[in-house]
Amino acid sequence: KLDSDLESLKSRCEKILCMLIVKAKIRDVAGELSVASDFADALNQKVEQLVQDACKRAAANSRRTVMAKDL
Repeated sequence: KLDSDLESLKSRCEKILCMLIVKAKIRDVAGELSVASDFADALNQKVEQLVQDACKRAAANSRRTVMAKDL
């Protein structure tokens, strides 16, 4: 049962991952610098991979909660 619950949790984590980055917030943080059109997509891919890895780590540790320590 725990294995199927963890697999379900991993699946939900993967489905949630779409566009995690808010482009307007990137521009806010960048300040006066211009932000290239491909920057948000590249950043989103990196963040998505971080979240996927964190989900896998939580599942591997038999937890249903992804925590900061999973990063």
